[in-house]
Amino acid sequence: MNLEIDLVGFQTEWRFSGSEALTGWLKRRPWSRHVAPLSVRLSNVAQGDALMDAVRRGALGWADGAEDALDLIEVRPLYWAEEGLEATLTSLMGVNAGAGARKRREALALGLKTRPRVFVLSPELELPEARFAAEASSLLDILNKQMIPATAGLLHLTVAAPATRQALDYTAGEPLFDQNRLLGETLEAWSIYVHMRLAWEAGGGWARATQMEAGLSGLSVGADDRLEEALNGLAREAWGQVEGQRREMLRCFLRHVRGRKRSATEDEARRLVEAGLAWRPPRSALTLPVPQYARGMLLEGGVHERVSSILRHALACGPLARFQLGCCLELESAIKAIVSIDTPSEDALEHLDKYRSGQHHNLKFLPKGCPSVPRAAAEVTSLGELHHATRWDSDIPHLGALLGLRNALAHGGYPCWQGLVTLRELIHRLPFV
Repeated sequence: MNLEIDLVGFQTEWRFSGSEALTGWLKRRPWSRHVAPLSVRLSNVAQGDALMDAVRRGALGWADGAEDALDLIEVRPLYWAEEGLEATLTSLMGVNAGAGARKRREALALGLKTRPRVFVLSPELELPEARFAAEASSLLDILNKQMIPATAGLLHLTVAAPATRQALDYTAGEPLFDQNRLLGETLEAWSIYVHMRLAWEAGGGWARATQMEAGLSGLSVGADDRLEEALNGLAREAWGQVEGQRREMLRCFLRHVRGRKRSATEDEARRLVEAGLAWRPPRSALTLPVPQYARGMLLEGGVHERVSSILRHALACGPLARFQLGCCLELESAIKAIVSIDTPSEDALEHLDKYRSGQHHNLKFLPKGCPSVPRAAAEVTSLGELHHATRWDSDIPHLGALLGLRNALAHGGYPCWQGLVTLRELIHRLPFV
């Protein structure tokens, strides 16, 4: 189940690592059949209301839209009974607390059978995951053994570190949208761009991103320098609030990553993620510092140059970099498809010979029998060599901008608004578009 997140006037779905599993849980209709209780980890208590609303909509959808056929009840501290989950649900269902245990359970089962319910335990309860799992499983077994068997959906929201691998993670996510809209109308493109930047800067934490949004008031369209200034200020403040021991945890982890001490970093990475200091970006092989903290450390200074390389990598917005570099590669491929070289270089001719003889090392990336084998010199000439070997630079000065942007991004450069502006100009001014 994805969540609708609105940042800087652009609303879109965010996907979390637990999204698919939570959708699957609702799809199994736990209010009408025995389905194991579920815990969901959030980054803070404030996220509980948003997830509660999403679960309500999702449950209603899987209940065939029959709103009067299913109750979704949020269990807040005010309703919690000291005796535990069974006593709490018994009270919420209006069962006579003075009746014996057998009568109470029969009445509870009858009430749940008559009108299905999903109970969502608020993170404000601070109920340990292990206790919830034990009490919820026991209660479902009891309900299933009554004269009139019944069940209920039991969902536990928590901000505590996960106690089991079964807990779903909603602490970090990623926005989903058609990234080609970044090259569309300027106002929308800017809103999407800032949304992406905040999502990345917050390490996928949507509550943190929302808090950061408040520090961007008065930001005009295209004011990327002003955005950077605001992000710097927010990062200094956030990093300054991290206490000494937690700072040292992160620094120690970075030293071990730099030294490639894999055995030492795995447990450290897990603890840092649980502490909210690090995250594993989507499609990334590395656990990295939350970008806002990476920015704070770079601004503070005094870090080893190899550590600063990790921090710079953490700071570069991955989805934005991949999109911009992908656009550059598409433009480069289009250029090579239409340009010709009168006097190919010896290096280009050698590449062509190897392709023709079946000896080129790049052939391992082509399926056997694929007809898309380079036949023209331009196809095996780098963009930089094309830039110097043709007259395009005098006719199309933006070709140099494409080369510069492509190389900057390919070498881990920082993706920014100017990159999008450059791409928009290239798409509109290159002759084949």
